[in-house]
Amino acid sequence: MSIDNIDRLPSLRDALLDHPLYADVISVDDLRRFMEDHVFAVWDFMSLLKRLQQDMTCTKVPWLPADNPKAARLINDIVIGEETDVDPDGLYVSHLELYLRAMEDVGASTVQFDTFCSMVRAGDPVEVVLTRIGVAQHVHAFVTHTMGLANTGTTEEVLAAFFFGREDIIPEMFRRLLKLSAAPTAKTMTYGISSTTSIGTSNSTATAMAPRGKSCWKIC
Repeated sequence: MSIDNIDRLPSLRDALLDHPLYADVISVDDLRRFMEDHVFAVWDFMSLLKRLQQDMTCTKVPWLPADNPKAARLINDIVIGEETDVDPDGLYVSHLELYLRAMEDVGASTVQFDTFCSMVRAGDPVEVVLTRIGVAQHVHAFVTHTMGLANTGTTEEVLAAFFFGREDIIPEMFRRLLKLSAAPTAKTMTYGISSTTSIGTSNSTATAMAPRGKSCWKIC
């Protein structure tokens, strides 16, 4: 993202948060359908984060100090929260696993996503697997774009996508779904949303960087 376009971020953010999708999720059935697609975005989020961990910390042997300790700490803090948060029973769990539990709570199917994970774990290319399991076109396009960015984008492009397109948006997006998910059948989702929004507004410091923009690039 060009620095010249930073001033456009507030209007783009507002447009995204005013998306008509939120008004369409008005029942538990709607929520199930939403989650069955959205789980793929929960998953591919981590590829952006792991790419940033590769670029901004040292994940190789032999280890060497990071060029930017502040950036390294920021990214490592987010990784800890996303990969090993604490569940309601005090056990460590990833946010993806919390999301899958929440899907089970509301009766959403995880079969397609479980099949996806099994095939990717076996070494099949992500884009090929998406086609084979028959995900919706918008899911295919979204995940394909994310993986392309994670694999070939510049560090600055991945930073922009991660912080402005995910971390700054996700907490508010989940808050808009929280009222429905607070139903007795969605206790895990309520917990997961609370945990996600906590991380999104503290550890990531996306809120501090995004309002509304130029200071983000100081960590690069």
